[in-house]
Amino acid sequence: MTSLHDGGAAGGAAGGAALRGLTMPWHRLGPEGPFAPSFPQEFLAECVGRQAETPDLVTFTFRRSDGLPLAFRAGQYVNVAFPVHGSGAEAVDRSYSLSSAATSPWTFSISIKRDPEGLVSRWAHDALHPGAVLEMIGPVGSFHLPDRDRRGRYLLLAAGAGITPLISMLRTLHALPGRTEAVLLYHASAPEDFAFRAELDYLAAVDSRIAVHYSLGDGPAPAAWAGFTGRLSAERIDEIAPDANVRQVFACGPEGYLAALDSVLAECRIDPSDTHTERFTSDTQTEPVDAPAHPEPSYAPPAADGPEPHPTVVSTDGFETFGTGSLAMTFLRSRKQVRLEPGDRMLPAALRAGVRIGMNCQEGMCGSCKVTKVQGEVEMHHQGGIRAREIAAGKFLPCCSTPLTDVVVDA
Repeated sequence: MTSLHDGGAAGGAAGGAALRGLTMPWHRLGPEGPFAPSFPQEFLAECVGRQAETPDLVTFTFRRSDGLPLAFRAGQYVNVAFPVHGSGAEAVDRSYSLSSAATSPWTFSISIKRDPEGLVSRWAHDALHPGAVLEMIGPVGSFHLPDRDRRGRYLLLAAGAGITPLISMLRTLHALPGRTEAVLLYHASAPEDFAFRAELDYLAAVDSRIAVHYSLGDGPAPAAWAGFTGRLSAERIDEIAPDANVRQVFACGPEGYLAALDSVLAECRIDPSDTHTERFTSDTQTEPVDAPAHPEPSYAPPAADGPEPHPTVVSTDGFETFGTGSLAMTFLRSRKQVRLEPGDRMLPAALRAGVRIGMNCQEGMCGSCKVTKVQGEVEMHHQGGIRAREIAAGKFLPCCSTPLTDVVVDA
């Protein structure tokens, strides 16, 4: 079988020098060309397939209901609204990396690991089947392969479900011509937990530009295990990629896996500017803030047909106050008020005061910090983490918002 690599790396039957490095098709065709990735869009997508990758990781394949391709960069993700509480209830948003190749945009895949305590992942494994239609926003994220890279040399580091954006990168690199080189080091806790292993072995066998290595971590290895054992280390990186300091590094995994990354890469003399990381967080549902024992403060919601003629009065008796800024950010359920200045980002101020707000990317992409604004005006510069109808309903992302007036928040 001939891979797409054979023509590109060897020069091709038509002759001519092999392409140097990596160039994405849309880079050659221009930003207005077909399949060029765009800003995040809202769309509906139909599930057209599901495939178990490991005992607790399932890949779900979708196509856009409007018939358009999902143009994305390998490594990006989509924000998905999951109807876990039924069709009439508010959906729950989660972000999942795209695991399919960016060069095949007519269908696209996300791979979801089941969290025993997770709200969305358990629902997806149990109830998400072909025919289901979900709301999505995407593509989102700055963790992706470059559109053009003259070197085209990569070190990919994955642990657990962190393989999902990296398999997208490998699938994309394999589909494109050029003198690229990718080395993958993939950690898992047991041999059966290596997702996409048959495909990864195939890619390494047919494409000389791709090398794949597996490691079981510190636990005991089965007698027949032929891969590595041990945690991520500079010694292991030097063994599999002695030239790591001239490669771009893409690393994805849970917080614990990435905690030691900086020191390991520093030992390998890898420039931090060549290092790109993506953290995977638990799907476990965040519990709501406990209701206070004393009555809730009273407030009147804004009129539906236009701005109120007078400011809404919110009683803040008994609220804790933080800061000395000129504007007030009042959290009704938390019974706290934060003073801040115009231009101050709202999420850090809220977290310093101890207000419980979910967060992940903190860049307006994932939507995990979404809250409801009862009163006031904010300026928000999001990157796809919130839908237009949610903004119209008064929701906003405090991670990428600054106050324009006093603000009252239902949190």
